[in-house]
Amino acid sequence: KDSELSPRTHYFIAKLFQEAGFPAGVVNFITHRAEDAAECFDTLINHNAVRKCNFTGSTAVGRAIAAKAGAALKPVLLELGGKNFAVVLEDADLDKACQKILEGAFLNVRNFPRPGFLC
Repeated sequence: KDSELSPRTHYFIAKLFQEAGFPAGVVNFITHRAEDAAECFDTLINHNAVRKCNFTGSTAVGRAIAAKAGAALKPVLLELGGKNFAVVLEDADLDKACQKILEGAFLNVRNFPRPGFLC
């Protein structure tokens, strides 16, 4: 299920799996309107074919998802609070990568530290 805020990101990832030769049905990409997000998740988590839920996003939504997954007796993996993973390749400029990762982590925080503050 995509994020209604950035569906192209998830579309790109799903497309990479397709281009890598994964068989149809192994990776599925579902999109929805923002107002349908809760109903879409409820339908997915309660479907017999869904065996686990992964969610990256806010703590508030993560709590709701954990409760619904628990009620459905499905395992859930939550990455909450905006501190998501990052991939830094070995040929990357490490100072620049560090700064960009920090900018992403604190994007919505007032008084974000200026460049070079933490790296």
